[in-house]
Amino acid sequence: MSNISVHNVAIGPTHAWALTGAIVDDFSISDIKFAQDGSTANQDGVHLVGACSNGDIYHIRGVTHDDSISLIAHDQDDGMKEITGGGSITDINIADVRCTGVGAKGVVNLACGDGNDMNGISIDHIHARPGTGGSVLQIAGGPFIESRDGVLPTTDEFTGISASHLTRADGDQSDLVRIENNIGVLSLSDLSYTGDAFELVRQWQGYTCDTLKVDGATFESVNGTGNMFNLQDEIINLHLSGLTSRQTGSTNRVLFDGSGTGIINNGTVRDIEAEIDGTVVELPGTANITLSDVGGDIRGQVVFTSPSGLKVDGGLPPIDVTTLPTVRGSQAYHDGTTGTEGPAHSDGTDWIDATQTTL
Repeated sequence: MSNISVHNVAIGPTHAWALTGAIVDDFSISDIKFAQDGSTANQDGVHLVGACSNGDIYHIRGVTHDDSISLIAHDQDDGMKEITGGGSITDINIADVRCTGVGAKGVVNLACGDGNDMNGISIDHIHARPGTGGSVLQIAGGPFIESRDGVLPTTDEFTGISASHLTRADGDQSDLVRIENNIGVLSLSDLSYTGDAFELVRQWQGYTCDTLKVDGATFESVNGTGNMFNLQDEIINLHLSGLTSRQTGSTNRVLFDGSGTGIINNGTVRDIEAEIDGTVVELPGTANITLSDVGGDIRGQVVFTSPSGLKVDGGLPPIDVTTLPTVRGSQAYHDGTTGTEGPAHSDGTDWIDATQTTL
């Protein structure tokens, strides 16, 4: 099917998905208000399965009792396989969605499996209204594949996924962005989250990312245990900039590896303004990153666990080397003297100037 338009419609409650499509090219869905009531399962809003392309979805409102927008590229038998035959989903624009997704995986849920791809997805201005149980954006495996067991087909690929102006400010207990599948390129900008737990961006262990870019993000976790970024597996290229964080609680971090075995091959982390009791960077795994321009009210530590290859390129407060096992490849001194830890401060304590220093 092609040249399909659905506009200015109020829908719900429905038995399951409110609007569903498959094998659709060149379509537009806008100005839809959902009124799902939870009387049956799977009350998604817009649910596209298999072989959809060149579409616009925008101005979506109301309440759903599952994902508000769900794009599923897979071949599993969910009652639609005979219609779709499976297939990839490409070139979809999603914008201006303000919904309550009760029990949702995500206000926007992207999933692929069985060797299908999803690429060219643009997402803008998505807001999770109070009562939303899942993430604002979830990137996962197919709905019939357990997405945390690390056995998804390696031929599945998300690439060219961009999302901006994602917000939630209701304190609901879930992440803003959750990554549970392998990704080629994911670009995020203008993110905002206020809550007491969970993360702004969480990458689950078992799923790799070629390139993750975040430009502009605000995170507030007061008296909670949330981390701004919890990256638990391999990222080949990581670029984070323009981060503002207000986190109280000693276990909060701006950049964290919850698995302890994460790998960042090439990364830049710059322009951080943090008010934090915990740690700015805690990466016990392997990380080759350059850290620069960190300021604010840092009541905890700038770096807790020194990853291999961490470079500091100016604009940081002094770093306490007593928390670091090695500095410049040698054992750090903790006796107030100068040595392989670099130049000590004039007061004789175990600190180094964070300028052009490789830890």
